[in-house]
Amino acid sequence: MWDDSGLAYKLRKQLGEVATEDNETTMKSDNDFDMREKCAHLVRPFDHDISAGQVRVLSGVESIAYVLVTRKWDEGSWLVIPFSMYSSPATDTELQIKVTGGMGLCVLQLWNARSLLTQTLEKSWLVHTLSEEDLADALTAWQWTVGVGELTDDQLARTGMPITNRKDSRIEYQDISLANFAKLDADDLARSEHLGLIAAVREALAGRSLSPFKESKAFEHDYAVAASGIIKNVVANCKIDGVDATINVYYVPSSRQLNVCTFGPDGNPTNVLDGWSIFGSEARFLGVVHGAYFSYEFQDHFDGVLNLVDEDGVVYPLRDVAVQG
Repeated sequence: MWDDSGLAYKLRKQLGEVATEDNETTMKSDNDFDMREKCAHLVRPFDHDISAGQVRVLSGVESIAYVLVTRKWDEGSWLVIPFSMYSSPATDTELQIKVTGGMGLCVLQLWNARSLLTQTLEKSWLVHTLSEEDLADALTAWQWTVGVGELTDDQLARTGMPITNRKDSRIEYQDISLANFAKLDADDLARSEHLGLIAAVREALAGRSLSPFKESKAFEHDYAVAASGIIKNVVANCKIDGVDATINVYYVPSSRQLNVCTFGPDGNPTNVLDGWSIFGSEARFLGVVHGAYFSYEFQDHFDGVLNLVDEDGVVYPLRDVAVQG
């Protein structure tokens, strides 16, 4: 049996809206952070362990969407097939699975298959696992839609009629289904491109410690300690080649909090480095600059090694450091 256990209700809460069954209370949390905090326990954590045959409900889509995880697409992503909202196949590229259950999840949109990163699927919930027979069925049918292999008579009998007229109303149904995934697909692509950038930068930085912080006495063993015995905060104003801006780096050893802010020649914050990535020692990716600002809390100590990387993957070490105790 399918495990629905109030999942639709919980997902609506995750997306910021709850409606009770008796309609006595409706809460919208876009402008009600306190209410969202109070109700956070209603949503179970994401299920991070992914494997073939799982049926998952996604986050990050416009309306509720369930997908079948079929197999690994490559090292970092999976091939998934969305479920239709209807109980019968709408086209010849939809397949009705043999074992059906609650929530109307019985038809796969083979035409709507896509690859999603592991990081994207980790932000979803496991609701069911298909049998090996149904999973093999789905993969065979999907391969047929891309020109590989043939369907059996039984599989053909579980598909719908082809679309032969461009005015067919079923095209609108497909457009709506595709639109539901538009934001998720865009976010997944951006994440994929960023992971590619991180890999390229790690290769470029391999074995290099480019930041002049490495030479600074302020970052010697366990940091400078004032005469009073208090660990001092470290402030540095830095430059990078080719950018007319000052990068202010402020590190608080007691909380292991690193803050980076970018200022223009007029002394005001500037967005000139927005979208740039920040890497630490051993090419460790720390995050991205947004709104002229970046903040990161280290699990261990900060050794002072920082490199900025632009959106084309060019590495910029910090230089001209003026360190203040």
